[in-house]
Amino acid sequence: VTPATARQMLLEFDEVLGLDLKAAMSGAYERKEEVMPSDIEEMVKERDRARANKEWSQADRIRDQLHALGYDVTDTPDGTKVTKK
Repeated sequence: VTPATARQMLLEFDEVLGLDLKAAMSGAYERKEEVMPSDIEEMVKERDRARANKEWSQADRIRDQLHALGYDVTDTPDGTKVTKK
């Protein structure tokens, strides 16, 4: 099966299933960046300050709180990355 045939078959299946893959494949749906709530942003800033001051237990406590609120926290060379689970 050629890639073109596979694509056509997928689009035909999509018409039956109603997944709107054609729009997704055309870029009609762009991923929207989630806005982080201000209280979460403040907690991240507080954790960054604690880490900068080498207050590791405080930083760990805030990380655990963020985790309990449904956020993953990753420390990278470019800074703290927080994502919704």
